Amino acid sequence: MIPYVLISTVGIIILLIIFAVVMLLNYKKNGKKHEPDYYSMYILGLTWTPIGIIFSSTMNNPAFLGIGIVFLIAGLANKDKWKKQPKKLDPKQQKLLIGFLLAGVLAFTIGVAVYLLK
Repeated sequence: MIPYVLISTVGIIILLIIFAVVMLLNYKKNGKKHEPDYYSMYILGLTWTPIGIIFSSTMNNPAFLGIGIVFLIAGLANKDKWKKQPKKLDPKQQKLLIGFLLAGVLAFTIGVAVYLLK
């Protein structure tokens, strides 16, 4: 069991490094700070709080509940800074979204395959 945990941990670390490099390159390219999207934080809070209640009561894991409440409070506290959400994505954003979705599906498929082979 330890090799699977080690492999997945190394994979997550590699993905975090790639994400950090992409964010750093994007920051250098644009040269300006990015303001958080408080509306998205509010939506995340609305989503994670009920999931956290379920996890907290069934598996004794209050992590999602805590994170959900923090996102909910941060989103509501900055309600005046909510931005209008764009209706359509530009082609670059569409490609990025499709890439992340495919990476997520691939990671999920590999995870299921590893679980079934175990």
